[in-house]
Amino acid sequence: MQLLPVRNMKQKLLQLLKEAAGGKNIHMEHLEDSIFDHGSRGFKTAMDYLHGLSHGLAGRGGNKFFVTTKYDGAPAIVFGRHPETGMFFVATKGAFNKTPKVNYSHEDIEANYPDSEQLQAKLKAALEHLPKLGEMKGVYQGDLMFTPEDLQLRRIGNKEHVTFRPNTITYSSPMDSDESNKIMRSKLGIVVHTGYEGDSLANMKARFDPDLSHFQGHPDVYFKNARMHDGESEHMPEKGHMKTLEHLSNAMRHLPDAGDLMDEVSRNPDYVAHLKTYTNYNVKNGVPKGSAAGFHDYLKTRFDAERAKMKSKAGQQRHEERSRPVLDHVKQNADSYDSLFNAHHGLARAKLHLVDQFRRSKGLGTHIEDADTGELRPTHPEGYVAVQKRSGVGYKMVDREDFSRQNFTLPKRWDTKKPKEQQEPVTESFIQKIYRINKEKGA
Repeated sequence: MQLLPVRNMKQKLLQLLKEAAGGKNIHMEHLEDSIFDHGSRGFKTAMDYLHGLSHGLAGRGGNKFFVTTKYDGAPAIVFGRHPETGMFFVATKGAFNKTPKVNYSHEDIEANYPDSEQLQAKLKAALEHLPKLGEMKGVYQGDLMFTPEDLQLRRIGNKEHVTFRPNTITYSSPMDSDESNKIMRSKLGIVVHTGYEGDSLANMKARFDPDLSHFQGHPDVYFKNARMHDGESEHMPEKGHMKTLEHLSNAMRHLPDAGDLMDEVSRNPDYVAHLKTYTNYNVKNGVPKGSAAGFHDYLKTRFDAERAKMKSKAGQQRHEERSRPVLDHVKQNADSYDSLFNAHHGLARAKLHLVDQFRRSKGLGTHIEDADTGELRPTHPEGYVAVQKRSGVGYKMVDREDFSRQNFTLPKRWDTKKPKEQQEPVTESFIQKIYRINKEKGA
């Protein structure tokens, strides 16, 4: 199909944005991957989000979206008043299992997680300290950032910092800051990003804008709201908004040749899975954009490896019969697949342009620890979540070439299957020593 003439681009863009306003997605995915999940409708939704966010950052008013910061915490903690028993509980995401794992006591935690002392310790700390936040009017979810044994004193540049690394990213705060004082005095750190509504755990619905105004705070809990409030991100100049529109227009140029294919693959879960695993493969290997040829080679290598593990000729034959049509489909529709990946890349470019704007907001320092030297080098936050105010639907906005690649390749600090790596703990006496040193320095 011919590319859309440039003179029609603006009119078509506005039409797509208008149509997308009624779209809805029930899963949180990478924003640009919505074209895999929902085809041309997902493309329209991504366009609406990106245009709306840029519109708001440029100060044009009528912002239909808000943004939350993704923190690289672990484990995920679900907590609050159980909707059926009224009792305070803590849990992991297992709270939403078919048979929920909820914990009202230390004994419950030990019974539910007998093989992970690390997880037991974190949940016990959450059970003890989170009720101190004040009245719980529902169920919430957040990421645990630290307990006292996770804190370390490290020199970054020419200043001492308190640091903690819950997973891949190391967070820091200068020793002479109010933030560090709050961190060191606390017994637990948590970032809350989600609230749940419903009369049972089974039917609860998530909201990414929970009302946390009734949380009173407590010195024992270092608490952060993940939502980025007005004024936290710098105003984007008009030329920045025009850059967003340029990326969106570039993405839309490929819709005529890719739209039918988007709709076709979105109706086939196997193809959706293939496209997502191929995208993650590219991220892990530093490939910025997919292609029909690359997708075909990836699938062929994967299918060949799967067949090689099969012992029976009959099994190999069945696998060949299932996989051959997939490879043929990619080869026969190579131009459309190239257009699909170009559209995906255009949306990703627009997203990264906005992510760069969000990164200018102030907060905790973020670093990646060199696996060989242990040196901390600056990095960006894990990413963000864009949420439509009307529907409450959120999409991840992550720099996949930056954080996601590191997340795929760097060892995780949080792993319930192996003993936790020993660190120098921050005990009460150690904190007192730090305060004494600062006082002697006149801090």
